[in-house]
Amino acid sequence: MKPQVHSLFPDIDKVPEFFRDYVNAVDCLADPIQLLKDDIHWQLSLLDNCPGLDLEYRYQPEKWTLRQLVVHVIDAELVMGFRMLAAVRNDSNNYPGYDYESYAEQTANDSRNWAELRAAWKTVRKQTQSFCESIDQQSWVSECTVDGRRLSASLLLYITLGHPRIHFETIRKRYIP
Repeated sequence: MKPQVHSLFPDIDKVPEFFRDYVNAVDCLADPIQLLKDDIHWQLSLLDNCPGLDLEYRYQPEKWTLRQLVVHVIDAELVMGFRMLAAVRNDSNNYPGYDYESYAEQTANDSRNWAELRAAWKTVRKQTQSFCESIDQQSWVSECTVDGRRLSASLLLYITLGHPRIHFETIRKRYIP
């Protein structure tokens, strides 16, 4: 059964501060499952249609390279996908957060070209989409615990959608020649 869109959008007042920008980046009336399908197309297209795409470019010395940023988006979706799985399965463990800065530093030796990164992200998104399509209406309120905070499956879905939106706005403004 397809989720009722209005019932999935989290109460922003109950969203942990760290995640609010991500949730707010998503239209509360849009179908989030459809957005999983639609967003990846425009995000990939932005980079596909960028002449002179340089994955090693960084707009300031201390900022991530474009490659690190793209890998970060992929990594974050994998992490959020696992958390969503934990929530839907009513996992009672308290999972730690992840140090995204450390993850990004570890991408220094990542030599994948754009075609390989593109394929990896499409695969991860397809898995996210497939899993979300399998979640029944009542399971979207199921929660997992991360760093002592209760996060619902629906909140994790909106974080998954909003996170790349925020980063692709930065890519559009600062990384595209």
